[in-house]
Amino acid sequence: KLRGLRIELGEIEARLLEHDLVREAVVTVPDGKQLVGYVVLAGEAADWQVQLAEHLRRGLPDYMVPNQWLVLDGLPLSPNGKLDRKALPAVDAALVQKVYEAPANAREHRLAAVWADVLRLERVGVNDNFFELGGDSIVSIQVVGRARQQGLHFTPKELFQHQTVRGLAAVLREGEGAVKAEQGPQVGGMPLLPFQQWFFAQRMSEPQHWNQSLLLRSTETLDAAALEQALLALYAQHDALRLRFADGSAEHGPLQPAQPLLWRAALRSAEEIEATCEEAQRSLDLAQGPLLRAVLIELADGGQRLLLVIHHLVVDGVSWRVLLEDLHDAYRQALAGSTP
Repeated sequence: KLRGLRIELGEIEARLLEHDLVREAVVTVPDGKQLVGYVVLAGEAADWQVQLAEHLRRGLPDYMVPNQWLVLDGLPLSPNGKLDRKALPAVDAALVQKVYEAPANAREHRLAAVWADVLRLERVGVNDNFFELGGDSIVSIQVVGRARQQGLHFTPKELFQHQTVRGLAAVLREGEGAVKAEQGPQVGGMPLLPFQQWFFAQRMSEPQHWNQSLLLRSTETLDAAALEQALLALYAQHDALRLRFADGSAEHGPLQPAQPLLWRAALRSAEEIEATCEEAQRSLDLAQGPLLRAVLIELADGGQRLLLVIHHLVVDGVSWRVLLEDLHDAYRQALAGSTP
């Protein structure tokens, strides 16, 4: 995995080998933070990196496009003729490091601060590329939301088009009066993404168990009614949570889930908690939904736990950050008596 996202290195390599410029290709994640593509070229082209990146983006999500590229005369082989990954040359940071250029005005300063905060970086220069810094399509949504809180308005599409602080700062809108294009809920069907196709090809005996779950301890007593409101708001806001899968395709379900999102359970032992977690995981219905389940657990000592279960078809390690932040904000709004 890379930044919580499942990466199929073999799929990236296969896509690269489809390009006429590539004779051999290997993709690695040497530091756990970025993808590196090693290629042996079959021809010459000054813009080969651009061509290969664009080729990959036509069939793969942006987070599966290497951040760095190295061209080799040939791939290193072990004595038995197999690829020797340990012999691949390391990426020289000195060769790829860009000169830092500080923000020049207040708008650039504010935008750079948002990027640094979301990407967890010490600083961001005005010419640094969002995706080379570790951003992706999921993180871009978080950046858009965080920037909106600072009075900086732009869309994920604009971030994809203007991938540096300087470029994006030139086109974004500022202030409360900025035009906001609210996207309505997605409806209808959509084709399966590559990793979703892979999942269904496995023909798992219990596909609902391919999920991710969190068991959270709250520092305050949670209000069940406000929590249920917040979960419904989260379900309506994030279209992926409303996806249903049947007959080799996906479609968005209605804004109101087919079953309650929140269960409540009074439990006394670790065994009871484990059994309830298992039941919540089994309850995810891929065909009818919902693929989100929450359980508010009341313990014998007066404490609480909140279990969140979401199917891996619609969530990953990065999107959890976005969902948890939005759930927290929606809960606070519901607790204050306003509509999340």
